[in-house]
Amino acid sequence: MVLLLAEKHLNKPGFMDKLITNRSGKNVFHSASQMVSVLQDGKMDYCWEYLSVAVQHGLNYIVLPDEINLGSYKFDNNYKLAVVKVTGKTPGSFMELIFI
Repeated sequence: MVLLLAEKHLNKPGFMDKLITNRSGKNVFHSASQMVSVLQDGKMDYCWEYLSVAVQHGLNYIVLPDEINLGSYKFDNNYKLAVVKVTGKTPGSFMELIFI
């Protein structure tokens, strides 16, 4: 959702798809500690994680603008524009996620 909002906010059509398409399956982690370890070992340049995790581990971070970070009630109506299609509970099914 944040990537889709960033695409709209930056007026860069295709931004989200480009990032998602180029991701590597080996860089999808099941825990923050695994991801932080790979990042700290220099095997990854950057990652997407909660601010609290970055602070806890002394990592550098950027703060996303309120228009896209899903954290400002002021932009709730804007956040609702980010509808994301994900796989459903059964093979071949999909569902849409919206910010509420």
